[in-house]
Amino acid sequence: MLSLDRRALSICLLIAVLAFEHKGWQSKQCEFFADIFSEAIKNGLPAIQTQHPGLYYQQAAQHAIARREMAEELCAEVKAAYPNPDPLAGAENLEFFGQRWVFIGLIGLRNHDVVFRFRPWRPGKVALEPPDMELETSGIQALLHRERDGVEHSEDIIELLKQSIAQFKAFRSPRSESHLTVTMAEELKSAERYREALNLLLPVMDHYRREKWRPLLDAVLALGIKCAYLLVDVGQYVRLSLDLCSDESMTGEDEKARVVQNVVRLFEKEPKAPAAEPGSIIIGAQRHQDMILYTNCF
Repeated sequence: MLSLDRRALSICLLIAVLAFEHKGWQSKQCEFFADIFSEAIKNGLPAIQTQHPGLYYQQAAQHAIARREMAEELCAEVKAAYPNPDPLAGAENLEFFGQRWVFIGLIGLRNHDVVFRFRPWRPGKVALEPPDMELETSGIQALLHRERDGVEHSEDIIELLKQSIAQFKAFRSPRSESHLTVTMAEELKSAERYREALNLLLPVMDHYRREKWRPLLDAVLALGIKCAYLLVDVGQYVRLSLDLCSDESMTGEDEKARVVQNVVRLFEKEPKAPAAEPGSIIIGAQRHQDMILYTNCF
């Protein structure tokens, strides 16, 4: 057990609210290693199906997803305005090595990871205890603002997944490729790029159907239905819904009944838009109306 006085504990709690930084660092380490590995392969280093750069791009994406999830949780409660004066001013002019890096102790009291971080507002000394706690708090608030407003998490994750998929495809691992494609579709859905997500899922559905992996197919169909609903793509919505409710499906009877009821609503004498899919945002009234008008064209 760690023996911490009240002041040291308050410092550790301040550090814990920046736990997403460590996940970002881990993601970058995996990405850099994958880049180096990929260059080495181009220069003649042998690689095999179970050891290639795609595995490390995948790990980088997983760390990036964890970073986004942590940031969403930790930055959600940031209410104060961005600090003025800016504690991060001049950070781009700091030398990478040997200047104003400080030991900041534990990132997350659970894993006991010891790392170093840039703190432009800190003097050039190595110490756990910051010289100015008010300035330290202001700097951490600035980092939270920057993480929330200035980092495109989804774009970073999607790019890493693209590189990973390309490597798995080159090393002929179709099942891993399909798994990562679904992960990428989930990230595209999170970024509200529903058409791209649905287009990625359709070939995966065919793959899982050929492989007779019904539980996986059902899960992908459910994700595809959500994307079609959010796109107001009635044709795909009906097709995927009927597939999910087929006799081969392993979906529960209650869920099948809910999906069928949604489809029936579209084809009643006075069509109604289906209820929102679980876990999806509710589409607006105008898009509901668009779905009903589209149905009337059948």
